[in-house]
Amino acid sequence: MSDLAIRAMMQSLLGGSTSQEETLLFSELARRLILSGLNINSSGTINVTIAVFGESILSLSDNTTNDVTSTKHGFAPKSPADATKFLNGAATPAFAAVKDSDLSTTDVTTNDVTSTKHGFAPKSPALSGQFLNGAATPAFAYPVFSVAGSTTTGATNNWAPTLLGHTLIEWNGALDAAMTGLDGGITGQIVTIKNITTTKIITFAHASGSSDVDNRFTNLATSAATPVAPGGWISYQHDGTNWKLVGHEQGAYITPTFAAGDFTGNGSMTWTVASGDVSIMRYRLCGKTLTVSFNVITSTVGGTLNNSLRIGNGQWGGFTAAAAETNPVVILDNGAIPTGVPIATTSTTLIALSVSLATPNWAAATDATYVRGQITFEVT
Repeated sequence: MSDLAIRAMMQSLLGGSTSQEETLLFSELARRLILSGLNINSSGTINVTIAVFGESILSLSDNTTNDVTSTKHGFAPKSPADATKFLNGAATPAFAAVKDSDLSTTDVTTNDVTSTKHGFAPKSPALSGQFLNGAATPAFAYPVFSVAGSTTTGATNNWAPTLLGHTLIEWNGALDAAMTGLDGGITGQIVTIKNITTTKIITFAHASGSSDVDNRFTNLATSAATPVAPGGWISYQHDGTNWKLVGHEQGAYITPTFAAGDFTGNGSMTWTVASGDVSIMRYRLCGKTLTVSFNVITSTVGGTLNNSLRIGNGQWGGFTAAAAETNPVVILDNGAIPTGVPIATTSTTLIALSVSLATPNWAAATDATYVRGQITFEVT
């Protein structure tokens, strides 16, 4: 386009004459527009062609210049072809593996596992006896019931068998056992101990200071330890404070170890009993009721004769009688049947055996005094 044509176009556009400087200015502008690819005709009209840029025009080569950063939008970086890596939100985002340390493990249950979705396991309660169950919303809990065995013997404080939920412990000690407390209980838990031996005894002391407070037993009979003989059982439930007795079956009668000192006469009277003179000496506790059976033969009475022979509580579990109870017995007083009715009477830690109301004192005898009977009474 000539300068003359440009000048004519400028005059047409501006509606009047133009100076030489204006013509030169617009001439230069026109040249630059033409060089840029615009189509300007002689009337000054600019023909513009608008084109759509497709994906094929974009350069997607391995060039990171226009990748996204924390200061500008941009392209995502090239994939590493590793399905275990994910694009992170760093200042210069990059694909990286998710680490354990990246996970949020705060005390939030939103993403915990349920029966409808996968998820995190719930937080551990720090109780080794609890296990994660399969409920709709799984939770750690004690098993409903479990069975455990124990062979513990001797005096045992804070006994610690495996307790999982309500627990049956089958005790099979080779010797007797004396428990003062049971460790590991939780509120509401019931534990039953069954004696599966044939001859051994396991006892449970009432409120013994030898075990921790929350491990102690609270029994019905408190004056001596509650025994469990072969075939018997005892059940306790923990109330959050200690173990409360909720059930007891002693099982077999218990025959105590013979002790000559448990057989005495009232006052200065003597009653000499050898181990071979005792054919029956046994007892059985049911709740707070104690039954004692005895049969002493060929015993000897001497000293200053008096009104009663006595069997000490060492022969009936060490319990204390709550009140006096009387029951008829059978005796031979120096080989003779007495006049009247012989009786046995409880008195605290003794069972007193009287000849009869008609015969105040026992007769002196050498291997000729016999007493046989049974008495049932309440103990403390």
